[in-house]
Amino acid sequence: MNTVEKTIIFSFLLQGVCSRPFSISLTEKIEALSGSSVIIKCTFEIKDEYVKELTESDATGLWLKDGYNVNNHLVFNSRDSKPDHFKGEITGKLHEKNCTTIFYNVSSNHNGKYYFRIESGGLKYTYSERENISTINVIESPPKPTVKLYEEQKEVQDQEEVLEGSSVSLRCSAETLCSSPPPTLTWSSTPRIPLSESSRRQELISDLNFTAAHRHHRVTFTCTITYQILDKNKTAQNNITLHVQYAPQISTSSSCVSGDVTECFCKVDGNPSPELEWHLSGRPVTNSSDTFISEERLSSTVLRSSITLHQSLTHTSLQCIGNNTRGTAGKLLQLNLSPLQCTEYQQVSLLIILMLILVLYALTVGLGIYKIRQLSTKLKAQNEAADTYASLQVSPQTHSEAVCGSGSGGGVGEELYAPQISTSSSCVSGNVIECFCEVDGNPSPELEWHLSGRPVTNSSDTFISEERFSSTVLRSSITLHQSLTHTSLQCVGNNTRGTERKQFELYLFSQEASWFNICSFLIGVGSVMVMVMCYNADLQVSRPFDCME
Repeated sequence: MNTVEKTIIFSFLLQGVCSRPFSISLTEKIEALSGSSVIIKCTFEIKDEYVKELTESDATGLWLKDGYNVNNHLVFNSRDSKPDHFKGEITGKLHEKNCTTIFYNVSSNHNGKYYFRIESGGLKYTYSERENISTINVIESPPKPTVKLYEEQKEVQDQEEVLEGSSVSLRCSAETLCSSPPPTLTWSSTPRIPLSESSRRQELISDLNFTAAHRHHRVTFTCTITYQILDKNKTAQNNITLHVQYAPQISTSSSCVSGDVTECFCKVDGNPSPELEWHLSGRPVTNSSDTFISEERLSSTVLRSSITLHQSLTHTSLQCIGNNTRGTAGKLLQLNLSPLQCTEYQQVSLLIILMLILVLYALTVGLGIYKIRQLSTKLKAQNEAADTYASLQVSPQTHSEAVCGSGSGGGVGEELYAPQISTSSSCVSGNVIECFCEVDGNPSPELEWHLSGRPVTNSSDTFISEERFSSTVLRSSITLHQSLTHTSLQCVGNNTRGTERKQFELYLFSQEASWFNICSFLIGVGSVMVMVMCYNADLQVSRPFDCME
């Protein structure tokens, strides 16, 4: 055999080895929810001699179920759908060897094994090998999500306890089934507490992060996955109950009741289950002729204890102490006492407190009345002086002009008169001083504000606005910063007939505010004194031996 013959034979053998066989890649096992859609991801390869046969115009995809005989097992044809065929479509491009397919509204009829067949011109091939099968399993309810507990980023097994104050994360994850819209994960708890979650929906994972506290002990957290299928919801749930270790906490309701004997009770909550001790004058107490102690365990975390004390022991301090491996808590209980000396002390303290409050109130009211009267007298004197000044501005010529209707600035038959400032012009004190001035005159008057004898314009410390009520009446207001209240303020109205001025004494308003601040300060000091006296009275009660010496 010569070299040429060997080369030809080798070429034929190499072509046979390198030629691509028929093959397919698809999802082997698919779980779908009844009523939803199911997607079969699918790509295929064909022999090289059929590549030219595979065209976009001729390529047809077929799906066979539970067998590969076209006549008996055909359930889908991409170009010729029959009434008894499954509803769906091939979303991939067959001429690009992509056979990805979606089936709609699946039911139990879709359960089974699926074979793909490609037809295009002279190409007709069914991928019937065992490894070329896709199995669909339709379920009526979604699978439960998985819930895991992490403490400080380490997984905690169910029923294990976490520590109060540690960083806790609950993670809910679920298998993604084909549905549109995609499913959602939500958290809830029993008993109900506020929850803040973070989700990564593309992975169908939801994390619930918080700091473990005693209120989370025995709280059940539930994760729910919800699918919206044909205008109705299908859900599945899974939950986990959190167990938290926390230091003892003594109830605020722990107290004492006095009678022929004094009986006190103390309730403590903690995990691990706490122990409870009573201490008299700093020393542990046990049952004796003067004391009787009883206990009642209300739950695995709550213990209630009571102690009965003979009256001879009521001059001592009593403390309730709860402890477990997580810590200790104590509460000092106030004993109800009977000695007369302490009762009289409390009565005297209360009387002093009431008298102090009455004195402060009378002082405040008296100062207020005095300042109001002083201000009223000052304003009255100002108004009388302004009226006298205004009357001096009117001359006989004015009356003559009014009768004859002559003179400039007035209409025929109108009365011409000099400006007159209203007696209602005044100031109001607050964080700033606001004054207004109303002037009436014909011809129409102009109005100016003067501070310390100088005209004022708008600035960072003053704001002036005007409003003309009629052709003869003008109203102006000025707002002054408190830093200007030591100056004199004057309202000046003028026209061609004359000028009128009104003086405002700003220091009165400033003093009024100062007196109000002084009174407020005195009342505040009095309140502090009352609190101190009440606190001292409580200390006296909690140390009865001071009264009995």
